[in-house]
Amino acid sequence: MPFNPRERDCERVLLPLAAELGVAVIAMRRLGATGGLVAQPPASRELEPLRPFGVETWAQALLKWALSERESIS
Repeated sequence: MPFNPRERDCERVLLPLAAELGVAVIAMRRLGATGGLVAQPPASRELEPLRPFGVETWAQALLKWALSERESIS
């Protein structure tokens, strides 16, 4: 299922259902369609709050976002 900060439709229904049923999901397009989300990354200073979490690049931030446990499915 497509899952990134711009494509979040699955958060409302599919992810909670998968969690309830104990079914794994595969997140695709984590960097957006054709990598669109990494085409214009934010300024390096904007990533500063994420450095303690091991994030050095925008692509890392997007991947960690997709792999993190979303509040809506906890």
